[in-house]
Amino acid sequence: MSDIATTKDDRMVEVLTEILKWIKVTSIPNVRKLLEDTLDTDKAKLAFHYSDGRSSREVSKVSGYTHSTVTSSWKKWFRIGIVEPVGVQRGDRYKKLFALEDFGIKVSGVESEATSEAEVQAGGEPGQ
Repeated sequence: MSDIATTKDDRMVEVLTEILKWIKVTSIPNVRKLLEDTLDTDKAKLAFHYSDGRSSREVSKVSGYTHSTVTSSWKKWFRIGIVEPVGVQRGDRYKKLFALEDFGIKVSGVESEATSEAEVQAGGEPGQ
């Protein structure tokens, strides 16, 4: 590749990086509101939180949602853009695109990973 092409590519990457930075910052309030409006119960927050590639049955057990509610929620959440399908068969499992704690949304019964790690490093046990 020529020096001119490399320079153009480098400049393009710089511009795209800058655009991404601004999009993230300006989108935070909108995403936060979408998450708060959509995940309006503790069960919904738990189901979303544990939607990390686990099966719908696993998410059902930890969230208190029924299996059918988990699968229907995943379909709705996919349509609004807060989860993506993962797994062997498309739509078989879903993974959240955002961590609720990144938006200051607390999930009842789930301890912050940052808090847990800080407690472990301080010599304590998580949750004490």
